[in-house]
Amino acid sequence: MGLYFYLLLVLLSVSQLSHALETITSKAEFDQLLSDERVVVIEFMSSMCGSCKEFAPTFEKLAKAVKSAILAKIDIDIPEGMAIARSTGALEQGIPAVAVFASRNKPEFVMGGELKSKRELMAELRRKIGGLSRRDDGFYTKK
Repeated sequence: MGLYFYLLLVLLSVSQLSHALETITSKAEFDQLLSDERVVVIEFMSSMCGSCKEFAPTFEKLAKAVKSAILAKIDIDIPEGMAIARSTGALEQGIPAVAVFASRNKPEFVMGGELKSKRELMAELRRKIGGLSRRDDGFYTKK
């Protein structure tokens, strides 16, 4: 029984790692992420924003539920994060903002300023990426 318990723990820890929410801290990381052929969903947030703190658990649940796109977050409190938010138009949306990169560098915002539930965001994501091609591993690919 000890070996089976150990294997179960290993499998659980690996499954938790596969759902880890990536945090982008530099323009180079952001550019590398966008160069990937897979669809990317990014939350623009601030650690000082009350609405962002309230929304954080929802986005974490979304990250665990969505297995067909890469999910990441960018903190606009750091200079690189602010620069990325400005360049993508996230600040004009209001924060927290959730952007889908389903084409090569043009974001489509599914949330900006107002909070949405996981269910509402899942429906928005289906509308934005549902018709795209999928790879063998299940990830949607950009247009």
